[in-house]
Amino acid sequence: MKARAPLVLLLAAGALAGCTSTRSAAAPAASLCPRVAIINGLGSLEQPAADGSGEPAYRAALENIDGSCRPDGNDLAVDIAVDVTVQPGPALRNGGRIEVPYFVAVSAPNGDVLDRQDYVAKIDLAPGARRGGVTETFSQRFVGQKQGAAGYQVLFGFTLPQDEALRQRRQNS
Repeated sequence: MKARAPLVLLLAAGALAGCTSTRSAAAPAASLCPRVAIINGLGSLEQPAADGSGEPAYRAALENIDGSCRPDGNDLAVDIAVDVTVQPGPALRNGGRIEVPYFVAVSAPNGDVLDRQDYVAKIDLAPGARRGGVTETFSQRFVGQKQGAAGYQVLFGFTLPQDEALRQRRQNS
């Protein structure tokens, strides 16, 4: 994964205990693949309109995780796709670009966060669109793990302020 912002592990480490999976990555042998999931409480967000009206500018969701894994030399290669979808609110009736921050974290079998990278999904909405989205794709290599990385996790979540992330996690528990 490419770094696009400084690593912030506190929130990801605290959220790892409450993961939920939309769909796990497929594999030739299921025992090879790491668990791929969306972190509970970090799979959706609502952005308020900038005009202070209280209306939502948009609602976003992480959905439809899909992928595969395979031995590659002495490593395990994992290819993953996740959909980032948005539903515009009244503030975005005329369309426009929505930029939604999210992260991908990799954790070890003991739960330690090994890596976290931040990304921004850029979604262009046509005027009057009711929904839009993009499919984000990733490749992750587990070095020296050709026999399998089933104890590892590849986790997705929206980058939210800590108080909002904790509120959503409690709400989804």
